[in-house]
Amino acid sequence: VESSSSSVLTIAASSSSALHPVLSSLHNSIRESMKSKMEVAVLHDAANACTSLGGGSIVFCKSGKDRTAMQVTLKQMRFIREEQKNDLRSEIIH
Repeated sequence: VESSSSSVLTIAASSSSALHPVLSSLHNSIRESMKSKMEVAVLHDAANACTSLGGGSIVFCKSGKDRTAMQVTLKQMRFIREEQKNDLRSEIIH
């Protein structure tokens, strides 16, 4: 995350208005994460950006366990949330 976040910030530093709107939240989360510890918001915003742009995601960390497990759990919860929204919409329509 360190080198890629630096790259994102370097590219965006020249003109943050040039960022795609989907990436602005991710950009802000990365900046906040660099000030302290790894923020979970980076995972949320990266997942949202990937989904919005039609991509996939991979998480790498030193041990290969913690953040990978967090990403899997995050994806499962996002899927459940979307399914619940769809079920609720179906109930409202019918």
